[in-house]
Amino acid sequence: MVDTDKAEDEVGAAIVDEVVDADAAVAESKQWTATTATTPAKDSVQQVAGEVVEEDEAAAELPERPSTPREIAFVICDWLNEPKVALIHRVVRIAGPDIAWEVLLLTLKVEKEGGELVNAFKSGKPELFLTRSADSTQAQPRRRTRGGLYLTKLKEFVSKEMYDDIFAIEREKRKQDKKMMKIRRHRQMEKIVDELGFDGIQLGGVGSDEETHEERAAVTVVGDIGSDSRHRETLTPTLDQEECEDMEM
Repeated sequence: MVDTDKAEDEVGAAIVDEVVDADAAVAESKQWTATTATTPAKDSVQQVAGEVVEEDEAAAELPERPSTPREIAFVICDWLNEPKVALIHRVVRIAGPDIAWEVLLLTLKVEKEGGELVNAFKSGKPELFLTRSADSTQAQPRRRTRGGLYLTKLKEFVSKEMYDDIFAIEREKRKQDKKMMKIRRHRQMEKIVDELGFDGIQLGGVGSDEETHEERAAVTVVGDIGSDSRHRETLTPTLDQEECEDMEM
């Protein structure tokens, strides 16, 4: 009798253990199901495929970096649609190919995100940089061109001395252009004075005894400003020696 009761107790205990184990398994299963149900399915085939496609498209939108500095400069000009090829070659030569390429990638990223507006009022001549859209009567600063955006972002990567060195030729050309304009205005005023019959009046400044050798040479190139426009010399822009050297990297 005692053995029978003991056997029944063991069977009952075993059944209880099985029930407890089953309940624990069910609870664990429910917890796992709830956790996975509330977690986004990031590893789904469709989403993984979508992420791969987006990465491929983003990579396809970026240019492939060439192997030589000269080729890098030409690719940058192509992607920026920049006509000043010698200037970009100078950027690559002075700032280095790595910085020049990094600035290009940054420029393309900013362009993709909507671009950047010109700081029209800081320029001192806001009327040159303000535009009016069709749906607004208020003038707004225009967006920077890709080339302008590139050269603006370049300031964040190089020192002021390097930046000034890059634009040294452009500054000298602007200086010469201003000098030529001054000479043209002076010669035009001389012609007006001669036509009015004031032969005894001599204009000072450019054209006087203080006229420099460079100004005399510039006058020779410009010619008589008062002559018929059909006989004026047409000057075609050419690359100077320094610009050619920049493009021979």
